[in-house]
Amino acid sequence: MIRTLLIVALSLSLAGIASGAPRVLGHPEASYELSLKDLRMPSSSAGSVTLRTCAACQSVTHRVDGATIYLAGNTPMLLPDFLNYAQSLSAANPDDRVLVGVYYDVESAVVTRIIVLDHRN
Repeated sequence: MIRTLLIVALSLSLAGIASGAPRVLGHPEASYELSLKDLRMPSSSAGSVTLRTCAACQSVTHRVDGATIYLAGNTPMLLPDFLNYAQSLSAANPDDRVLVGVYYDVESAVVTRIIVLDHRN
């Protein structure tokens, strides 16, 4: 009986390995890393962001929605506070060392979060 169970378990394990197909458990995210000066922020929670990842690159636009998270480092912020924070960083940083991460859902292209990192220090 134990021998039969071991054979069945081994067969099922090998069948899973043999399929070789990767399994996606959720919707994947993609991201952009860019300078704050290359990002046009949304004007409302139902707006959009426009960004350019390099000087020669075309601009890309993604929607934001009420579920989009705005972060200053690891600190979540409401959109109006986030916009004020980003504007103050931009004004205080002439050499443009403020980095931004824009993360979006690949399937819907909706931005899931925007993170501003101040690396001036």
